Amino acid sequence: MSGPRAIGRPHGQLAQPSRRHLVLRGLIGQWAALVAVAVLVAVVTAAGAAAPRLTTALLDADLVHTVDSASPAYRDLSGAVQPDPLSALAQLDAQTASFAQTWTSVPSLLQRVRTDAPRAVRRVLDRGHVAASAAGVAPPGRPTPNGFAATGPRGGVHEQTAYRIQTSPELRAAGRLVAGHWPHVQTGIGDGTVLQVVASRATVRAMHWRVGRRQDLVDVGGDRYPVRLVGVFVPRHPGSGLWSQDPNRRTPSTMFLPDGTPVLHGSVFVDAATWPAIAPAIGGTTVQVWFGLHVDRLDEASVPAVRQALTRMLADPTPVDATSGDQRTLLLGTFLPQLLALHEERAAASAAVLALSATGPLGVAGVTLLLAVTGLLARRRAVRALLRDRGAGAGALAGGVARDLAVASVPGAALGALAAVLAIPVGGWDWTPAALAAAAAPPALAAVVALAEVLGQRRRRPLLPRFRWVAEALVVAMAVGATAVVAQRAAAPTGGARPVDAFVTVTPLLLAAALVVLLLRVRPRLARLVVGLVRRRGAAAFVGTAEDVRSGPTAGWVLATIVGATSIAVTAGVVVTSAAAVDLPVDGRTRGVDTHPLVGGLVVVVVAGLVLSAAMTAAAIALTVVSAAPVRQRRGAMLRTLGLTGRQRTAVTLWELGPRVLLGLVAGVVLGLAAVVAVVPAIVPRTADHAVAVLTVDPLATTATVGLLALAAVLATLAAVVVDRRRSGVTDGRDDT
Repeated sequence: MSGPRAIGRPHGQLAQPSRRHLVLRGLIGQWAALVAVAVLVAVVTAAGAAAPRLTTALLDADLVHTVDSASPAYRDLSGAVQPDPLSALAQLDAQTASFAQTWTSVPSLLQRVRTDAPRAVRRVLDRGHVAASAAGVAPPGRPTPNGFAATGPRGGVHEQTAYRIQTSPELRAAGRLVAGHWPHVQTGIGDGTVLQVVASRATVRAMHWRVGRRQDLVDVGGDRYPVRLVGVFVPRHPGSGLWSQDPNRRTPSTMFLPDGTPVLHGSVFVDAATWPAIAPAIGGTTVQVWFGLHVDRLDEASVPAVRQALTRMLADPTPVDATSGDQRTLLLGTFLPQLLALHEERAAASAAVLALSATGPLGVAGVTLLLAVTGLLARRRAVRALLRDRGAGAGALAGGVARDLAVASVPGAALGALAAVLAIPVGGWDWTPAALAAAAAPPALAAVVALAEVLGQRRRRPLLPRFRWVAEALVVAMAVGATAVVAQRAAAPTGGARPVDAFVTVTPLLLAAALVVLLLRVRPRLARLVVGLVRRRGAAAFVGTAEDVRSGPTAGWVLATIVGATSIAVTAGVVVTSAAAVDLPVDGRTRGVDTHPLVGGLVVVVVAGLVLSAAMTAAAIALTVVSAAPVRQRRGAMLRTLGLTGRQRTAVTLWELGPRVLLGLVAGVVLGLAAVVAVVPAIVPRTADHAVAVLTVDPLATTATVGLLALAAVLATLAAVVVDRRRSGVTDGRDDT
């Protein structure tokens, strides 16, 4: 040996590889398995991080849809500045002076109300709007009039007509003049003064009124007020607050007198500066105010604060600053709390369904990741045993395998979290728990396995079998207890939306785990019974079922995957179909809005979760095939030596994998249909008569759900068959089928 590195080295002594070189060589030797673990970690992280963000996005969208579907007259915070009914009104001149002060103080009043409002409400309200309307002054003992009777222009409509005189400081900004001019400021009414008014184009056309023509408006007391149409406008935005608060401002409507006579009602507008001088004489001293709602600023997180703040704001009237004895107060009201309550009831049911549907793919993905990690560790068991023989301690072994798995899990978790954040750009740091858990779980599991191997070598009797009965009994007890709690809470009456109950989400998983425990206990006996039944059906059936009986804990994990995915998918499907047949109770104030108990887009999310569960189920079966590849290859060689053909060896694989897949699907369907008895009443809101929701099972949807999972399992099984046939062909160098 020559060269600089050989100087001073005894002849024949080989160079010892560095620790870094050994670590790198170990990672390269298992790169394929590490990539598989990284992909699974990325999928688990993406699903876990996307679930809460997707729930937030759907609930926020439903909140905006629910509130926006209601008319602004219902959702806006509106009210009126009106005289105190207990205060005595002075003479007309005093009323005029007092109302002028009130009219000029309303804008500052709105600013004060908005400034004093809690931040949760202030951020969703605009700066406020003012309008006023007059329909005449009723004599004592007469009902409040609906408008001024109109003499009608010459050549006008034949039916009776009536008008309300209105004004708003924002009229010129909210309307676009199409004919004539805006009314001028006037200082009074009566004594021959002709009011200048404008009206909407729809009103003018319906009344057959033209610019420049005059007619008289007569109140119920017989007083006449001449008016002249000086301009025509069209609303710039017909859905804005001024026009939506009172649709009659832009479009006339027909009302009927007690004797059935139709009266066509419209609105005319005077200049806002004219209103203080004429309002007391024509009965217009009540000022309408409202705060427009910025619906796009509402989000799910702010709903409780908004409801609480609205309750405080609506509890007491706000006094108006006035120096005269004509005391006035601002009374605010809105139907927004009813809309928010409707959304909260729908959001509670939808969040529970989303959480339930997410447990299926997340649970299956977790089991699949567990299979991948344990398979990788099994392949390196001999290496760890050699290291133990050479004096490696438990800490070094655990740290080494944890380091190897962290190389795959940390980048996988980062990529999965990044994908979830980019795909659903809402929410804050809610992706962090899923990313940390997915990144830490594989290294932690690997370290535990390495430590268990060291402890198992030191003990004569393994620890796991001694505590298996305790763990299984605990799982069954937890499933029974959770089911009882869910059933009890579902039967209890509620006064509104049910909060998302963790027991409702966990119960299907616990029931699946309990059923798997029972199946694993009775499965050997069932398998032996099947072996006895198929003994006469040929060697392939006998050998395949016998191999299924001798399969290790990996078969139990596959069974758990299929049972969990199928049962939760069936349960989620029945919950959705049962909720589709229910309408949330509404009253006259919220009638017309969406009353479906689930948010839009939820069905798509449930189907996406089902597809992910099917993909993870197929991956779990594929991992079991890969991990058992050496055993299956040796078995294939032995069967070939015994004279079994390639077709018979394929049948052996089918008989080995088929029964556990079929058992998992059947058990999952039965469990899913049984679990809905407790889950559906706890999730689906009650009907208007407070009756519990009826279980509605859609045979087509249930069949499609089971069919998709069965298809995934069949494809994974066929892939195993193809792999076995190829390896068998490589081994013997010929196709003996």
